[in-house]
Amino acid sequence: MADDFITLYRPDIFERFRGDGFADPLDARQWFASCLAFQYDDIAKRHSCEIRISPTRLEEVRLLWKRDTGRIDILGDTIPDHFKQAGFLAYWLRRRMVVGWSERHSAQHPTAEQDRFLLAVNEVCAFLVGLRLCVYFEYKDLIDSTDHIGHRLQELHLARNLKFDIATLLRHKNVSPHALYLIYRTLFYDMTKPEWNAPVLSLVR
Repeated sequence: MADDFITLYRPDIFERFRGDGFADPLDARQWFASCLAFQYDDIAKRHSCEIRISPTRLEEVRLLWKRDTGRIDILGDTIPDHFKQAGFLAYWLRRRMVVGWSERHSAQHPTAEQDRFLLAVNEVCAFLVGLRLCVYFEYKDLIDSTDHIGHRLQELHLARNLKFDIATLLRHKNVSPHALYLIYRTLFYDMTKPEWNAPVLSLVR
């Protein structure tokens, strides 16, 4: 993959977000802004809406995310995994309210889903960007080819009620980046089902 290919779906995405490999800091800023702008636009279109985002606030997000994930690295003596990095990114995208304007597509009849999206557009977009990162890192080794990988992964959908419930939580409560990390990690947790024919263990001694 070319170093300048702008996509969320690349194994070095977090390094690119930090600015690694860019000789000019302005190039790193523009790469991040372009990458996130495409994702936000795609999410809005999937809800039959249009949005505009603030490049200035996106750069604030990048610097705050870079600072916080760098602290994790220093304090934990290890590089944070994709769930944690996605959690911090979603946290700052939501906190900085990068969407400055949003509306329905003019050709679309108003729908209840559009209403719910527009009511929490910053929260929905921030959470789904983080989720897309997690989906990519969890499943990239299972995909035979990287051709059109973004289109294939973006077809995966979170259940509508769960998506908007999480957006409402983010909108009305102070949800920490660590809590977002746990939400993302839990979504991919494969809980082993019990063998219902096995003897029931008593918890009472």
